[in-house]
Amino acid sequence: MRRRIFKNGEGELIVRAEANGETLVAELEGGERLEGSFVRTGPNSGLWTVNGSRHHIAAAEHKDTLWAAVDGRVFRFELVDPDALSGSTAAENSVAAPMPGKVIQIRIKVGDTVEAGDPVIIVEAMKMEHTLRAPTSGTISEIRCEEGQQVDANVPLLEIETE
Repeated sequence: MRRRIFKNGEGELIVRAEANGETLVAELEGGERLEGSFVRTGPNSGLWTVNGSRHHIAAAEHKDTLWAAVDGRVFRFELVDPDALSGSTAAENSVAAPMPGKVIQIRIKVGDTVEAGDPVIIVEAMKMEHTLRAPTSGTISEIRCEEGQQVDANVPLLEIETE
């Protein structure tokens, strides 16, 4: 599952986008939620059926830019730092890799209780293992990565709900 926050040149903001198995979900600023079945047709492409319509989707990502082609129409999105969103507490309640790497172990699951400093994810970067630790005590509310997934620096990998 991948959850990312992007903004396009027209100022539209995708608050959340994630692919989980055979489902693709996009939640837009303003509360609109688009959810439908997703069938992969290639490494970065597939068919998304949402609201009774079928759409051909292809994506390419480089650093903080995502290009998405939907039915031949291309959109360019920039990754938004969750901390830059007004009212966001992402830095206090999330865990992110300090550098690009590969998730080699997830030591928790959604619903687990953690204490500040507990090891939660192990990432391999620059041929070294880095143990990412919970920044606060609470309950794991969301995991945004999978073992074996390549991750970028400073992108939240999990969320912790504090009591």
